[in-house]
Amino acid sequence: MKTIVVASHNSGKIEEIRYILRHWKVKLIGLHELGFHDEIPEDGKSFRENALIKAREIKKLTDFPVLSDDSGMLVEAMGARPGIYTARYGGDISFGEKRKKMLEEMKGIENRNAFFACEIAFLYGDREFTQLGLCFGEVAQEERGDFGFGFDSIFYYPPLDKTFGELPMEEKHNLSHRWDALHRLEEKLKNEGISYLR
Repeated sequence: MKTIVVASHNSGKIEEIRYILRHWKVKLIGLHELGFHDEIPEDGKSFRENALIKAREIKKLTDFPVLSDDSGMLVEAMGARPGIYTARYGGDISFGEKRKKMLEEMKGIENRNAFFACEIAFLYGDREFTQLGLCFGEVAQEERGDFGFGFDSIFYYPPLDKTFGELPMEEKHNLSHRWDALHRLEEKLKNEGISYLR
């Protein structure tokens, strides 16, 4: 079975990518399994730049293909913040505190429009592929649900009348920004003659 390195230490993200790509005939390993425990500085100016920074850094260490993503939440009333700084929103605090901070910042604001963005970078040999995925919703009025990670429990998805935190992985996986990006990447790779499908 072929191996792909997922350039992340985030166990929730790795688990989600494994689930979305469960129909690929591959073994997906995270950075800990590769023996890489450092943090990679993400100093790009866009999701795409940050995804490529991480993927290129890890590609120096392995001959395996490398997949990385950079993702975040953009809130209209907050001027599209936190965006590429989503993981650093509020500083060095837990995601539970970050969610509370955002709900407090959005208190009393009627425009709750928000979306998740995910840029995937895939390095295969000397070739680089990138793909953007999006999912539109709103900032919830309160935390709901225990599924997912990050800002999932305050990201409300109107078509299902639920937050991402209320969606088990099998429901979330075919509508999330990460699923959108990976699905589009799969089509792009197939068009280039690269396929990991069973």
